[in-house]
Formats: sequence, C-alpha cells, structure tokens
Amino acid sequence: MFTDESIYLRNEIIKKVNIKNTNELKLLYKHLKKIKIIPLNQTYYSQNFKKTQKIKSYYMSDQIIEKISDLKNFTRIKYQNKKINLILNLYAQENIDHFVDNIIPIIEFVCSLSTFTTKNLTINYYLLDEKKLFEDNEFLTKDEVNSGSCSRNNKYASEITIWRKEEIAKVTIHELFHALHYDFHSDNHTIIQYYQKKYKITSNSINTYEA
Repeated sequence: MFTDESIYLRNEIIKKVNIKNTNELKLLYKHLKKIKIIPLNQTYYSQNFKKTQKIKSYYMSDQIIEKISDLKNFTRIKYQNKKINLILNLYAQENIDHFVDNIIPIIEFVCSLSTFTTKNLTINYYLLDEKKLFEDNEFLTKDEVNSGSCSRNNKYASEITIWRKEEIAKVTIHELFHALHYDFHSDNHTIIQYYQKKYKITSNSINTYEA
C-alpha cells in the first residue's frame, strides 16, 4: 500500500509527534472494529479492447493524458447495495481480476463508515505504472503531486478518477472521503492553531479535509 518514500516520510513525522497509545487512537481503533460492512453485489460485467479517448483534466499532466491513450483493455463492472450504485471503469494493459478482488473490500469498508447522500458513484481507474518523482525541480507540478481527483456533481452523484497504480489503495480511500461528502467542514482558527503546534508548522492554511 505504501511506497518506500511514504514509509520514510511517515517515520520522520512520527519521530516528532507523540501519538503512541493515545486515547484518541484507542477510541478510533475500537470504532473501526465495530464497523458493519455492507457488501457490494455485482450486477454487470463487460470487457473489451478499444483505444481509450484522450481526456482532459486540470489535475492530470500532459504526460499522464498521453499514457492513458495507450491503455487498450477496458472493463466496466457495476455494483449495488442498499446505499449506493457503483460503476467501476478500468483501463489497463493487464488482467484486472486480482486488482478488483483487492479494491472492492476497501470501497465497501469506506462506504460502510457512515451515512451519506451520494446515490451514484463512478470510479475511473487508469492503471498506469507512472510514479510520482521529485527530480530537484524548483516547483512541484502535476507529475510530482497528483494521482487522483473527485468531481461532485451534486450531493447525490460523484465521479472519481485515479491514474496511477502507486499507492492506489490510499488514493482510493482519500477520494472516497470526498465523493461521499465525509469531508465537509471548515478549518477555524482553533483547528489551525492546534495543527500548527502539533506539527510545528507556520502555514495559516491547513485544509484538513485533504489529510
């Protein structure tokens, strides 16, 4: 689930923050253990080979968009449960059965965490091997930062697009929090001060909904 770089950064942050055996973590662990998973039932499956259309996205680099056009294997799978209708669109060069077997339990878990208004969710997976690399550039760009995005058409419909295999489970969870509207809140002065002190940062813009 994590790259070597993410493991390194995580360990560096943990050194600076005393989070072991905190009451908050214990409460979170107990809460997540009690989650009752609502299964997604497959209702449709289609697979064929076609040249994918080039797409435009503010969050994608030109390099990624060009690579997507080479993915010929297209699979569409539909799922449903009492809470949501899900469409998976998968673009790949390889067999995707193993990927689906691993990603569906993650989607089921996040969709079982709480109530939400989203009734229709589409997730587009472009399974590219392109990695986020920092090559001493002066600025971070779309090549070094983004792996996915979420478009919320309204409170009933959302669409997620993910375009790297790298850390795809983590990105799926992150974008699902957006798609299901789990992230709606504002960072007030108290929250900003709390995280400035906790992580020893000076930024006045925290955006905890992206965490």
